[in-house]
Order: sequence, then C-alpha cells, then structure tokens
Amino acid sequence: MKDLLMFFVHFILLSLILTVSAFKNFSLNRQNTTTRLECAAWDVHLLPSITWSDASGIINETNRTEVKTDRLMSVISEINITNSSQVYQCQIHNSVPNLNWTGIWNMTDPLNKVEGDEAVLQCDIPHSLNVKNIRVTWSVAGKKPFACVDNISEMLENSRFSWVSVNNHQTNASIILKNLKISDSEDYVCNISSHDYMQLRVTSLTVAKVTTDKMENRYRYEFISLPIIAAICIGIGIGIYCFRRTRKGMNGNNQSSDSTEMDQLNS
Repeated sequence: MKDLLMFFVHFILLSLILTVSAFKNFSLNRQNTTTRLECAAWDVHLLPSITWSDASGIINETNRTEVKTDRLMSVISEINITNSSQVYQCQIHNSVPNLNWTGIWNMTDPLNKVEGDEAVLQCDIPHSLNVKNIRVTWSVAGKKPFACVDNISEMLENSRFSWVSVNNHQTNASIILKNLKISDSEDYVCNISSHDYMQLRVTSLTVAKVTTDKMENRYRYEFISLPIIAAICIGIGIGIYCFRRTRKGMNGNNQSSDSTEMDQLNS
C-alpha cells in the first residue's frame, strides 16, 4: 500500500511537469527549399496529443516517433514543408493534468544585402504574451545564441550587433547587424519562449559582393553629383553676393538723395 501511494504521488508530481520542445531539431535545407520541423514532448507518463496546423487548418504529420524509457515516454512529431512563407503551429495537449503548450514557426521575408551594408533582423513580440515570463534569444540556425534578453538582463556577444529598441524589449527584440560580410549569409533565428509557448522566427540573410557595375554606378553618381552640388553652392554664393551689392548700391543712392535734399533746404 505504501509503495502504491508513493508511485501515485510520483506520478502526479511528474505529470505536472510537461517537458516539451518545439522544433528542437528543426533543420533548414536551403538547397531544395525543404524545411523539417519537429515538435516533441519528453518524459511524460501519458502520451500527449500533438496537432499541426497552418492558415488553412489542420495538417497531417510526416512522421512520428515514440520512445519509452522505464516508466516515461517521449513523442516526436515531424512535418516537412515546402512553403516557407506559411506560419506553422504545433499544439501539444496533455490530458492529465490539463496542460497545453503552443509552438509557432515562421520565416520572415529574406534579406538580400551587399558587403558593407547593415541588416535589420526583425523580431516583434506578440502583445498577448506576459513579457515578465518570456526570454528572447538570437542565434544562427544550429549554433549557440549570440544575443538574449529577458526582464532581468540582456546580452550581445558581437559588437557589430545592436538592439533596434534599446529601452523597449517588451515589444521589439529586433537587432541590427552592421558592416555586413559574405560570411554573415546565414539563417538567423529569433526564439521567443516561456513555460507554455515558443515562437521561432527565421530570417534568411544573403550578403553578396559589391559588383563592378555597382561600384561604377556609385563612382558615376559621385562624379556627376559632386559637380552639381558644387555648382549649386557657387550659384547660391553668387546670388548672395549680388544681392548684397545691389542692396549696398541702393543704400548709397538713398544717402546721396538725402544729402541733395539737405543742401537744397540749407540754401
């Protein structure tokens, strides 16, 4: 009886902790534009339900893996997608106890830049979230985070990165990458997470070399625009000079006229 009671208490305690991981091992294959997403629940007594959906409604999973270890089980649900412009949602529901967890994945519009430019990597925080309980991290897909912020602290590992909104991370966790290099061409992931929510926003950045045509256009623009600006400045200077000369002449004529009138009165 005592052993049964201990098992029951153990069951309740473990069931209250629903360990989940949305898209834990998601991969982005840029060669064939296929994206694989994983949504998983780890170390649970009763297998939860996992439901995938997009804007059109419920979608079928591509693969499901169930693993049992001792008295605990884990489940991994996968989907393969080809339309990366869609927003995908994974909903995990555990009936005992009644717990829900939501994961959202979407890609922003790709960024195409050239060396030396700067790129703004967007990451807006949904207004429905409790900002006191969330954490935002930035990372290159498959690598450790290089930036993070929560209600207590913030961190940026690279001096070429800066926050778009310094004092308003509650609604905007976007960052700026300056002085772009070819090696910066990566998929950048903004991870907004709490105990029952995770949103991954992926931005694909491509940095190209400055082409000869662009350099020639830049030089041609400078070659043409600088003389025009100089001519405008010279014209403005000449105009001011002529205006002052004219005004001075008018003042001289007025003074001469006044002197003549005075002489006539005195005579």
